[in-house]
Amino acid sequence: MIKVGDKIKFISKDGPYEFGEMLVVSIADPNDYDDSSFFIRFKDQEEEGFWSYPNPYYFELVTEEVGVKYDSEKIRFDLVPPECEAMIAAVLTIGSLKYSAQNWQKIEDIQTRYFNAESRHMNAKRLGEVFDPETGLPHSAQAVVSLIFILWEDIKDNIGAENVLSFINEKLKVFKESLDKK
Repeated sequence: MIKVGDKIKFISKDGPYEFGEMLVVSIADPNDYDDSSFFIRFKDQEEEGFWSYPNPYYFELVTEEVGVKYDSEKIRFDLVPPECEAMIAAVLTIGSLKYSAQNWQKIEDIQTRYFNAESRHMNAKRLGEVFDPETGLPHSAQAVVSLIFILWEDIKDNIGAENVLSFINEKLKVFKESLDKK
């Protein structure tokens, strides 16, 4: 059944009518008019008007052609909240101003140093301090960045940057298969 907002085309077999595509603006049920007709208010490129026909099936829905992209099994970056992504970038930007860009990659014992940094920021948050006094940014954002540094080293040492996407895709596939079995 057609509805308001659909694009339609008239297809009556009662005559050789040629109409282009129209946008359905409103539809009135025949019962609203004590009539057996079907009222469709339409708008096309040139005019606006209405039709009264005994059968709504004199119209066909015009469907938009939809492209195909095989990405349903890919990583969903759209799930990362952009506000969080921006906050992480802000922490990294301040860090690059204070030290230098990518300085954190040169730190010895990244796991311990940044675990402690993450813990200090989360402890301050747990004690009620939302914003880091030095940067003015949330302690939680500072903590996330520390965890990113730890994750980076885990990837570098155990997976390899060049393998990370194939590693993730394989883990997603295995996880999805385990869900499908449930």
